[in-house]
Amino acid sequence: MIKLSHFIIGYLIFLLFGALIFYELNTVEEKKRHIYVNNQIKQFINRNNKCLKEHDLYSYVDYFLDKSHTGLWHSSLSKANITKWTFGQGLFFVTSLITTVGKIRFI
Repeated sequence: MIKLSHFIIGYLIFLLFGALIFYELNTVEEKKRHIYVNNQIKQFINRNNKCLKEHDLYSYVDYFLDKSHTGLWHSSLSKANITKWTFGQGLFFVTSLITTVGKIRFI
């Protein structure tokens, strides 16, 4: 029989590894989207540099991305990308996955 302490430790290890996996999977995709969006912005600025100021475009992009909740965030002041997917969200997702998936019997 498994002791309660072993079960709790195993459960916590499962949660931590699950959160780490989901965090890593989403981080890779977010980085790809950041690179794509930044390349599109640079191309757009290069094509329209006579009638468009870079700061104005970044202000518009900041507003649009904030409102669309895509997980992308481009700060025109710091030029840093900030992710909306965190390890804590991964932990929450794995915990909700465990608590909502019940025992299934296949006949």
